[in-house]
Amino acid sequence: MSDFDYYDLEAIKSFITKVNANHSKGFDRFVAAKRLGIEPQEESLSEGLTNDEILAVTRSLAALVFAGVDLKLKFGIRKRSTKKRSGTRLDETIHSPEFGVVMAYVSRDITHTQAVNKIMGLRHVEKRQAESFIKKRRQAAIDAAKIRQMILTATAAK
Repeated sequence: MSDFDYYDLEAIKSFITKVNANHSKGFDRFVAAKRLGIEPQEESLSEGLTNDEILAVTRSLAALVFAGVDLKLKFGIRKRSTKKRSGTRLDETIHSPEFGVVMAYVSRDITHTQAVNKIMGLRHVEKRQAESFIKKRRQAAIDAAKIRQMILTATAAK
């Protein structure tokens, strides 16, 4: 049982619903008054709420805040934080230095270990991330190498 279960959630939800309804009514009255060209009256957001309801909500919210409970998370307003990604993301475009390393690996200018080490050195990423980048971009590098070879042979024939 969490510390959140001890507090009166229904009182909080009821309070929020009533205040929201009062706000909507007040806004509608404000717009109507402005259209008529008269000065709008001040609206009370606590209209229809008893002092006991306000006191119950105040105590519950104060206790929750004092206990350090994350209200947005508990009410489902904010999702639970997911696993944070590594701060560095590898650039997958063909003009990036990382892709150039994969191109060198595909054309057999460097070994797999050298390619992994170069990518790790370029962007300070883990070995696993560098290897997955090479694996993911390998086919694109092969295709780019074929296109490059076709262009080189076409220009050499002229």
